[in-house]
Amino acid sequence: MTLQACTYRIITDYEKGPAEATLLIALVTLPVAFSFVFGFLSDTLDIAGFRKRLYICVAALIQIVGSFLLLREGPEKGLLKSEALTSLTILARTIAQPVVDSLLIVQMKRDVLRGSEDLETFTRIC
Repeated sequence: MTLQACTYRIITDYEKGPAEATLLIALVTLPVAFSFVFGFLSDTLDIAGFRKRLYICVAALIQIVGSFLLLREGPEKGLLKSEALTSLTILARTIAQPVVDSLLIVQMKRDVLRGSEDLETFTRIC
């Protein structure tokens, strides 16, 4: 849904062609290619003594700040600025996704009867 909105905004507000819109969308979604790195980092590197939960909090904070800045700036501030802020919010989700998935898998292994229900419910929320 985010990509459709970005593509629409690039084509209508900034009057770019399909080739330029595709290039910009590829640049905006570039952080998704590095999601496995954040999975490895959250498994091996602690932040302030916390294992995984702090990664989720940091990612949520980045996403909130990026979203508010994106709302405040709007399309009239320029294409590069709005696309950079969109990329920042996608980066935050990319950081959180492998961490949330690993926490849900751990929960599923702990509680065999209800773990899969928690996994399904939380996956739909995220």
